[in-house]
Amino acid sequence: ATTEIYTSFPTRRSSDLILVVEDPLVRRLIDGILTRGGYSVVEAEPRRALQLLQDGMGEIALLVTNAPELFLDSAQTVALLYVTSFAQPQWARKFPRCRILSKPFPPQKLLVLAEELLSPAV
Repeated sequence: ATTEIYTSFPTRRSSDLILVVEDPLVRRLIDGILTRGGYSVVEAEPRRALQLLQDGMGEIALLVTNAPELFLDSAQTVALLYVTSFAQPQWARKFPRCRILSKPFPPQKLLVLAEELLSPAV
């Protein structure tokens, strides 16, 4: 049943996702789901993620984090998937391309929101 979750998503991805989540268990869970969904995931501490975003290294198309307030300087250039138990809407509103994923969440929801944010229509 688990493999069915990922079958509707192509395995090709040209963009990297930066994953910045404090809790190591949640970070590993999200990384695993996105990786199995075909995404290239770069785990980073906040300072390294900021550097990657500022340097434009690769094609960073999506930031997955529980701390969007740390990345406001990149709000206009990167899509945000805000993973949280208790959303702070004032931070999310700063990112024109943002979705909020409330914990706990099913793996499929994470993949659907990532796909929405990476689609050209968003």
